[in-house]
Amino acid sequence: MKRVIRKLLPRRLIDFMLSLLWLCEIIGKKKRRQQPPTFLLQTPVHSNFGDHAIAYAELRLLSKCHPIEITDYQLNILLKFPRIFKKIIGDGRILITGGGNLGTLWITIEQNIRKVLALFPENQIIILPQSAYYEDSDYGREELEKAKRIYNACSDLTIMAREQTSYRFLKQHFNNVRVFPDMVLSLSPISFDCERSGLLLMLRNDGERAINDGFDIALKDALTLTGLAVSKSDMIAPEKKIPVTRREELLIEKFRQFASAELVVTDRLHAMIFSVITGTPCAVLPCKSPKIKGIYDWLLSDCEYVCYTETPDDIIPFWNSVKNKKFSYNNAEIAPYFRQLAELFERN
Repeated sequence: MKRVIRKLLPRRLIDFMLSLLWLCEIIGKKKRRQQPPTFLLQTPVHSNFGDHAIAYAELRLLSKCHPIEITDYQLNILLKFPRIFKKIIGDGRILITGGGNLGTLWITIEQNIRKVLALFPENQIIILPQSAYYEDSDYGREELEKAKRIYNACSDLTIMAREQTSYRFLKQHFNNVRVFPDMVLSLSPISFDCERSGLLLMLRNDGERAINDGFDIALKDALTLTGLAVSKSDMIAPEKKIPVTRREELLIEKFRQFASAELVVTDRLHAMIFSVITGTPCAVLPCKSPKIKGIYDWLLSDCEYVCYTETPDDIIPFWNSVKNKKFSYNNAEIAPYFRQLAELFERN
């Protein structure tokens, strides 16, 4: 039946009909609010576990203000009908999900954020903890100037950076910038009743990859010297999409994978963070974005079972220092940031 409908109706009309269904649901939720509602925009349905963990943590932390979630897929459709979108949001508070989305690495997401800001320049808008990367080129500088014009025209916009490098950069170019940890670090320690075995290797294969061929060869030698059986995995799910209804279920499966490893080696930020919250030793390698090094230096450099290194030679000494030990995530130093954020939303 769906195939027949798609053949008979133009794609734009189908999108409009779907958006009406979502909007009816949003209107119903909005009417039940005594105060102007809070909307959480741009949450993922794509297959990146890190982005889903961010949304999961955001919704848990801010549960008392009952955010109305609008996914990236839904947002793409709603942006095609700005008049309807504006009426639905009204004077509601807008949150934009955290991640590494500011700048030129993921320009489509950056452009969607600009569209939201341009539509709602008077609303209270908070961009939840982000990393920013505008490439050092004419293109990067041009995109930065476009962003500055739109962002700085907003009357009540707060941008949260999730590490100090992005904070310093954003502070230089944008108004009202604050620094908060990545939202996934707000989760409680996660443990499973399972045996640990082997080395879990998770390396990027996208525009943020910084490892070259020479590094890759040296890394393979280092992994062999650990004596551990190596299994490769990714922070991208095999499914093309992860629906919101399955987010928690699939994240728990992923957390279990980390909790079952003796050692993780990765250049992915959330593979590092998943290792931290599951108490799994992790050797962290560089990527193009400042996010891994920035978050490690600021929040995790004292974590005994995490090691940031720009050379594979450090992996063996690190592994020898942590093997046969048990670790558990202690978020006591980070927790005050998230209490402050939760209280901010509860007051308003």
